[in-house]
This record gives sequence, C-alpha cells and structure tokens, in this order.
Amino acid sequence: MSPLIQLHIVPATTQAIEQIQNFLIDAEAMSAIESYEKKDKSIEIFELIQQNQFYLVYLNESLWGCFAFRSLGYGAQLTSFYLSSTKQLPETNIVQRQHNLLLLWESIQRKALEASFSYLTVVSAPARQAWYETLGGKPSNVLHNQNDAVEYYLAVVDQPWINLPTAGLVCIKDHRLLLAFSKNKQAWYLPGGKIDAGENSQEALIREIEEELSLILQPERLSYLTHIVAPAYGEKKNILFTSFFYTN
Repeated sequence: MSPLIQLHIVPATTQAIEQIQNFLIDAEAMSAIESYEKKDKSIEIFELIQQNQFYLVYLNESLWGCFAFRSLGYGAQLTSFYLSSTKQLPETNIVQRQHNLLLLWESIQRKALEASFSYLTVVSAPARQAWYETLGGKPSNVLHNQNDAVEYYLAVVDQPWINLPTAGLVCIKDHRLLLAFSKNKQAWYLPGGKIDAGENSQEALIREIEEELSLILQPERLSYLTHIVAPAYGEKKNILFTSFFYTN
C-alpha cells in the first residue's frame, strides 16, 4: 500500500528567499531553463513574492518544489517551477513521484483559476516534452530557432484544448494597423473570423471581411503571412485559436 501523501502549497514570504535559493541548488527545473532566466534569481523571486504569485510545495512536511505565476494579462507564465532532484530515488519512488506530479498539477490549475488566469504558458527544455504533453500542453510557435526550449500552452481547466481555426487580415497603411472592435468581447482584434466547414483559410477571410467591413478582397492580392496558435480571448478556457493571417 502506498504511503499517505500530504501535499501542501503555501504562498512564499520574503523570509523564505534564502531557503528557496538553497533548495534550487540541487533542484530540477521543470520550467524556463537557464538561458531564458535573464534576471538575477533572487531579484526575480523577491518580485514574484511581492506580487503574491510565488508558492512553495511541501510533501509530507518537507520542501519538495516551488512554482510561480508571471501575469500576462488574462493568462500567466508558469515560471520558477522546480522540484527536488530524482538522482538518488529508487525506481519505485520515481513511479510515486509521477503520481505526486499529477496531484501537484491539479493544485497548480486551482491556484491559476483562483488568480483568474484563463490559461498558462510554460517554457521548458525538450526533455520535459512528454510530461507537458501528458497534461494536454500544446506547443506554441512563438520561440523561433531555439533548439533548447519549447513553449507550451496549458489549460487551467480539466478539459482538453479545442482547436478553433480562424483567418485574419493584417493591413498596415501609413504606419497604422487596421483593427475591428468587438462589442461582445469589448476588445480590439484583427479583422477576420472562424473558418467554416468546407472553407479554406483564404475563402473564410474573404467571407468574414465582407460580412464585417462590407469590403470585397481580391484573392490574387492576398499574401499568406504567418500561422499562430494561441488561447482564445473571450472564449471558454480550453479554446485554442489556430489562426492563419494574410496581408492585402
């Protein structure tokens, strides 16, 4: 029978900074690897603690890990995510560790929801790929030409991501960007919309622009620009935009 696991997550205080620094010496990084941590670690920890977004994880009364949220507006980056090293663990304890990790992830989701974040991102080494994909993480295409890091989008609800294909127009004239305003979402966005069944992205864009702006785009004048995957603003917390953008 597995021993009773008691996982406690508590907000860190500035008095714990030295304890955290000592813990990090031998801890394993689950988030942003060293080349992406530009700030002095003690300064970063202090700032996150001051924002009430740094947490300590205790397993059976021993410090087992830590994590923090860096606000990105309606989402947050999961950062400073460390766990105690597995170097000295026997194989049976590694199996238990995987179970503990899933319990921890559920707690991280709850903390993110309590903070009103709609989604999380995390930058991690490719070696963590299997674990983040087990959690339903979806790779973004934000980090270009980086072989030592992958960014994932993580849902804060216990539901898989649902892809929502869309098409958008990027129109710049005289250093001004064309935007449309959504009264429903109270937000500015690039003109465009959802791709209906049977449409390709260009056909959907032409239809949406005519519906939204009463303008007719000429297909031969459209140039494909880029493809972006990102959590959808103003939608349910497990909706992921897959957006194809064109210029005119």
